[in-house]
Amino acid sequence: MLPLLHAFSCIHTDTQAIRQDDQEKKHLSESAQDYWDGVRWEVDDQSALFIEEDDRALFRSRVEEQRKGERLVDVAVLKIDLQPPPESAAQGETWRTGTVLVKVEGYTLPAQIVRTEEIEQTWFRTPSGWFLQWDPDAPGPLTGSVE
Repeated sequence: MLPLLHAFSCIHTDTQAIRQDDQEKKHLSESAQDYWDGVRWEVDDQSALFIEEDDRALFRSRVEEQRKGERLVDVAVLKIDLQPPPESAAQGETWRTGTVLVKVEGYTLPAQIVRTEEIEQTWFRTPSGWFLQWDPDAPGPLTGSVE
């Protein structure tokens, strides 16, 4: 009887871990989509919410600079991958990291030639939510870290 209870306990733990991963993937997907919706529709305050607070002012100024030469017409989150959580994370540290693959369609000015790019971004999870690992020196289209 005891081995049966142990087996059931392991199955329950695995199911709970899978459910938690699914919830984290959903939360990351929604965060990435909200970020990109803000970028696409030029709602900088919305997209800045997914940048660490210390970098938000710089982010807003870079977005304005890049916007002068680019326009986005469509953005879609294609894939979410989560890395396993660390064994332990202290308060305020990164709980988890994830990779987001996004398809961005836009054009540059003044040429107005439409192009599509797939961009891979790294995101990290803290007690406050998911944040883009943003690189202020990354090239457009208004991206964070481009792999």
